[in-house]
Amino acid sequence: MKTDELELTIAKPLDDVRAALQKALQRVKAKSIETLDFDNDPLAAPTEPADIQLVASGQGLVGGAWGLQIFVVAGDADCDVLLVALGDDALTRIVKSGLRYSYSLGKSILIRNTIATYLH
Repeated sequence: MKTDELELTIAKPLDDVRAALQKALQRVKAKSIETLDFDNDPLAAPTEPADIQLVASGQGLVGGAWGLQIFVVAGDADCDVLLVALGDDALTRIVKSGLRYSYSLGKSILIRNTIATYLH
């Protein structure tokens, strides 16, 4: 699975970023929102735990789902946000598992960019 990262610095406190994320994930109709837990995989653990660590996913209208990892680290006056789009291109998806039952990187990037606009 491929990834595409977008790093943002948002001039808002953590509670405002949390509320904006909640609204954005509702708006893009996320079907699943879960906390990322690195306790079972120490090799995947970030060097510093984020204040918010989520994985969210949803289904596209025509073939393919989208998936995102979301990390938020609160600073004194702002928050650093990392949005990671997950998925594969269409050819890889066809070969591996079919378009309908796989994550589309293009769709994930589109949803990621939509969520980024809600955070500003």
